[in-house]
Amino acid sequence: EWCNKYPKDPRGGYTLAQCYVKTKQQSKALERLNVVLGHHPDHAASQFLAGVLKLKSSPSKALPHFEAAVKAKPDNGNYQYYYGSALMAKKQYNEAEVALKKAVKANPKNGKAQFDLGRVLMLNKKPADAIAPLKIASKGKKGKDKALYYLGLAQYQTGDFSSAVTSLDQASKLQGSDAKIFYNLGMAHEGALGQAPDSIEACQPMIDAYSKAVELDSGNADYNFRLGNSYEAGARAIYAKTAGNDAMSKKALGLLDKAQKSYNAAVAADASNPAKDRIAGVAEMVENIKNPKVIEEEVTE
Repeated sequence: EWCNKYPKDPRGGYTLAQCYVKTKQQSKALERLNVVLGHHPDHAASQFLAGVLKLKSSPSKALPHFEAAVKAKPDNGNYQYYYGSALMAKKQYNEAEVALKKAVKANPKNGKAQFDLGRVLMLNKKPADAIAPLKIASKGKKGKDKALYYLGLAQYQTGDFSSAVTSLDQASKLQGSDAKIFYNLGMAHEGALGQAPDSIEACQPMIDAYSKAVELDSGNADYNFRLGNSYEAGARAIYAKTAGNDAMSKKALGLLDKAQKSYNAAVAADASNPAKDRIAGVAEMVENIKNPKVIEEEVTE
């Protein structure tokens, strides 16, 4: 009745739209908001609500509403968060970064805004800058696994492999069915390990992580390749010790057999995978271990 009597009053129209939303009458809510915005395009709350209602189905259609809302009230952190997230969905990463920085400045405790800021900084190739907001996001209760995952990626990309291992290991315990987490955990272990591991035991965490990734996504060529590489690294760690040592030779051959199978799986999934170039090298190592004199000569050299 109020809206019929005072159709230009934005407060009444906005309140009625809210009632429609609460009773799950989204189309009626948008109709009422269109009336309000036809008379008052600078009514920030109505612009924001219209954007929220359109966001799920079409970020493109939601974006102008969020833009109008932040123009009317630039200090509103929630408006800036939704505006930045919509910009990110449209792959307008530079603009999204600006909006999300305003969002976290207005409300540093908004974990979702901190998370999206971290993500967009990663997309803008600024992993070092992404670490701080992702650390804040990872302390929240909601979305903790995703925040830890992206935090681990940022730490890995900045060369902080030990911190990446910690973050990704925590993420894997919260979300044990995501192969990507285990794959990147393996990469972090590999980075922390360096180029020349000196024992099978040193390689085991890397092997375990890649094994879990392959278990969850057996047809992924890259996962199989990295698993094969980790088995090969374990064999190389003890390669020089196999001459005249049956127990050590048996361990190395077992690892190389697993490496060969992983490489074969990688090539079966993707014929162009670099695993194809490693298969012959593994076969040569197997033959050398079976002929200890070759290894003795290599060590002497």
